[in-house]
Amino acid sequence: MISDNYSIEEFDPLESSDEVIELFFDLTDEWSLEEDPDDPLFPRDVRKKFLLDPHPNSINYRWLMYPKGTKNKVVGYGNLSVFKAVPSLFLT
Repeated sequence: MISDNYSIEEFDPLESSDEVIELFFDLTDEWSLEEDPDDPLFPRDVRKKFLLDPHPNSINYRWLMYPKGTKNKVVGYGNLSVFKAVPSLFLT
């Protein structure tokens, strides 16, 4: 059972330490290189800036998955983006 081997915790980049953000990037870099090893990775400082500057019209909920009993490696990630209702310019 997955709950016996892993723990899932909420991930708010604005409240997280640099260490946790780096663990998140370790995982996403690993996935990117696995998917396309010839595609260069975007610099982490650029991705961190994007991660720490949320879009004003969306709310992001994120989770990180760790092996149970340790927090020195992120092994999974979940994200849910909810877009806020924006009045349409076409409905006048």
